[in-house]
Amino acid sequence: MQAFSGLGYLLKNVLITNTADITIGAPITTSDVRHPRGAVVFSQGTVYFLGAQVRYPFPSAEVFFSWGHAFDKVVPANSHDLAMTVGPVIQAKVLGISIKNPNLQNGMFVKTAKSPTVYRIVDGRYIKPYYSANAFLRDAYSFAVIKIITSNELAYYQLGDF
Repeated sequence: MQAFSGLGYLLKNVLITNTADITIGAPITTSDVRHPRGAVVFSQGTVYFLGAQVRYPFPSAEVFFSWGHAFDKVVPANSHDLAMTVGPVIQAKVLGISIKNPNLQNGMFVKTAKSPTVYRIVDGRYIKPYYSANAFLRDAYSFAVIKIITSNELAYYQLGDF
């Protein structure tokens, strides 16, 4: 309980849920570690989503809310969180209909026509953003492999960081 509260979490925000589909990670036994992947933290007026190795800033409350977050669940960042690399600014998640395109497969590279961000589809339900052209070219052969998809198709996937 000391690690839980030491990381800024409150019992009133705990959700009771079925964890059968959740991969169990290593136990957190101290608050002298970074917050877990998927945590939302704040520091000096900026709110961040924590990925596996990168923290992603939200540019506005509107974008923050578009991903289904609530400010009462945000906790203060610690020195371990702030030592993480800052990634690209998170884009608003398109609200409305999310469409699963059966032609999109794991490993494909996709983007929308209105955004320069390229994503790789992972595990059929996540999208991994590429932070730079160099990072993208390291994993792909050329920009010709990118498939342009609609915002509704992109909205089907959850943001991941692998």
